[in-house]
Amino acid sequence: MRTHCRPLLNGIDCASFRRLAHGGLLLAFLFTGAAADALTLTAVQSRKVHGPAGPFELRIDTVPGIGGAITVEPRAIGAGHQIVFQFDAPIIPNNIGVPSAIDETGAVIGALTLSATANEAIVTITNLADNKRVTVSLANVNGVGVDVVVSLGFLVGDVNNSRAVAANDVQQLKVRSGQVVSSSNFQFDINTTGRITAADILAAKARSGRSLPAVQITYPLNVIKTGVGGGTVTSVPAGIDCGADCTENYPSGSLVTLTATADMFSTFRSWSGLCLGTGACVVTMNRAQTVTADFRITPSLRVDADPLRLSHLADAARTVTQSIPLTGGTLTVTGADGTVYTLDVPADALREPTAISMTPALSLTTPGIDKDAAYGVELGPAGASFQNFVTLTITPPAGATVPIGRQLPIGWDGAQNVVSLAAIDPTSSVVKLKLLHFSGYALLLATKGTNATLEPARHRLGGDVESRLQSLAAERLTQERQRQLLGSSEGNLILDDLFRQYDEQVVQPRIAAAGTSCAAGRLALQTVLGVERQKQLLGVPTGSFADTVGAIMGPASAACTREEYELCRDNHIITRILPYYLGLSRQAALLGLGAGPPAPPLPWLQDAEAAMGKCLNFELQFNSRLTYSEGVGVTAHTTIESVQSRVKLPFNIGVALFSGAYVATSQLGPNPLVSVSYDVNYPNTCANVAGVQRIGAGMLGSLGYVPEEGGVAQRAIVKDFVLTPAVVPNGAGSGYTLTTFFVGTSGCEQPQRTTQENDNWVNNGFGTIADAFVDPVLGLAIRNWTIVGGDIIATKDFTTQVSSGTDNAVVVTNLVLFHKPAP
Repeated sequence: MRTHCRPLLNGIDCASFRRLAHGGLLLAFLFTGAAADALTLTAVQSRKVHGPAGPFELRIDTVPGIGGAITVEPRAIGAGHQIVFQFDAPIIPNNIGVPSAIDETGAVIGALTLSATANEAIVTITNLADNKRVTVSLANVNGVGVDVVVSLGFLVGDVNNSRAVAANDVQQLKVRSGQVVSSSNFQFDINTTGRITAADILAAKARSGRSLPAVQITYPLNVIKTGVGGGTVTSVPAGIDCGADCTENYPSGSLVTLTATADMFSTFRSWSGLCLGTGACVVTMNRAQTVTADFRITPSLRVDADPLRLSHLADAARTVTQSIPLTGGTLTVTGADGTVYTLDVPADALREPTAISMTPALSLTTPGIDKDAAYGVELGPAGASFQNFVTLTITPPAGATVPIGRQLPIGWDGAQNVVSLAAIDPTSSVVKLKLLHFSGYALLLATKGTNATLEPARHRLGGDVESRLQSLAAERLTQERQRQLLGSSEGNLILDDLFRQYDEQVVQPRIAAAGTSCAAGRLALQTVLGVERQKQLLGVPTGSFADTVGAIMGPASAACTREEYELCRDNHIITRILPYYLGLSRQAALLGLGAGPPAPPLPWLQDAEAAMGKCLNFELQFNSRLTYSEGVGVTAHTTIESVQSRVKLPFNIGVALFSGAYVATSQLGPNPLVSVSYDVNYPNTCANVAGVQRIGAGMLGSLGYVPEEGGVAQRAIVKDFVLTPAVVPNGAGSGYTLTTFFVGTSGCEQPQRTTQENDNWVNNGFGTIADAFVDPVLGLAIRNWTIVGGDIIATKDFTTQVSSGTDNAVVVTNLVLFHKPAP
């Protein structure tokens, strides 16, 4: 008699699995990541080793600057001064910036090395001269670019921290002459030998009368001009004339008055930063200060009735398509002329894995824009939008001459291929277009300079208000790139008023309509996100982006959640709601919503999870019949048992993903596996069967689905299901008592033996299923279902068989899977 068993998961034996299953335990795979946060500097010490007494530290005040009260390091010069920065959390190895040290004149001093352990960053300074005021800084800690700066003095012999070596220092040394260094007197051990001796006294005497050099403290005042209107900022006292001279140093504590004067055809809009409004800006120079002056002209977002349109011929034979995962990736295609188009997708751009295609253009015609050459490509899926910029790099063919002043980036979109300017990375000499959605993009080589080429057609760029804003912003980026790379003067395009107009005409109406439908909500979110990213690219202040997005996500996600659930409940489309929820969760993370402890739960994300739980609810009707034959002679017999179960398969968010399929549901506890009938037949009269008992068991399992591949419509269709069932036995299961007799000349003569037999479906039938559907990942996985759709969403009929010698087990099984969305 053989008993079949297979574990549910690799590495778990049958007994262990039964204990897990009986207890209703769930296994989940969790993936977590942590971003580096800025650390807080808690203390700084100057550390020295004093012979066998060990290291002792002088605490350095981290508050005052180089001109304030300053800690003095009185001990030996030259080698091994350790400045120890202590933080409130561990330092990430190899993620801390290069240290620097300067004296009171700003000159770099000493030779520095850096080490880090636990929460300490240790800067060791060698070749350091005596009688120096020193500022030591770290420019980067844990990858966060914030300076950590401390100031101290090195003055050998100044044991009382008076910033001068005098008779009092010598007297204090004499009082302690002969003492062994301890935590209370180590600062008097000038030569760091571990004992205070005559040599320490002589070192202080030799430096008597010296003091730390005085420092004239000044701070820089920096004026930044924004906007592309013209104007000048001047200062009293004199120094700033911006224009040309936009940075000047002023004595600490002094008052500087700044005045802004606009050029003809420009307007001074306002100060920002330290000052507001348009009047004189008075700055107190108690630290480095920055003031921004905004000069404006105001172009219009009015849309031309006859926008520019483009015609093109796509080179479909050269199309390249690649699936880009959530971690991002790179896709490259080469045009017939040798132009290389490279798309870089960062990890924070996608809400779900996306199949992206690139098709180079064979030809481009752009009536209204004079050009000598065009290098273009179409990107798909058309209309796809992203959480952050993807970068399209266009590399013209080898040998092509493409002067920066004539490079004109464009995009085209819609059924009529309306042309807008495309946003270009202003810092890159290579053409890198920054994209938030997909259509077609090209680099044109203008016949003249881009400004001259655009002048006749500027008002026709963009077929709607959104495209107009995109074009005007892209023109500003193009001008800024030419200014940086060619040293040309600023252009004359201003954007702040444009964003204000766009907010009034487009953003606010879309936000107000965000809750009316899922499409409206997504459009509102995409609009706000697009404006935010454009402002970041342009260096325009962005305002309360997180608050705006948070306000949109509530009504927008409520509409989307409602529509996705209705599709699931009414049309039995089960494949969309889990990717929707995962995309929503990722979008929240990418937008920084609910991030950082203690973050409150996001109600709209909880509502989506609840809707997913109501949608992904299934029930399995399990019917199976075992015919088991065993033995020869007296023991030859056949056992037939039929079992049934209704296995409830509710959704469980903690279940893992596997092999590209979502595990959508998992059993929370065993459902009854009922023995409907149990028949035993021993043909030989010398075998007597008694005490036949039908004993049920428990059944549980996990269910997954595999969607069709392709676009949104294809992915809404279930390609297959994956069922991983398990059985929890009740003791030895169904069975009977068997008494056999010796067969003699007169027939059945006397009893041979009496045994308890347990030929049943659990012991002899389930193993045939496990053998037939063994899976290297799940242990057991039943696939290849007949997809029906509707309430009965799938069925599966199969026969399994295992034979060995005279033993033969045949199992006929019928599975019916019901979709049971909760109301």
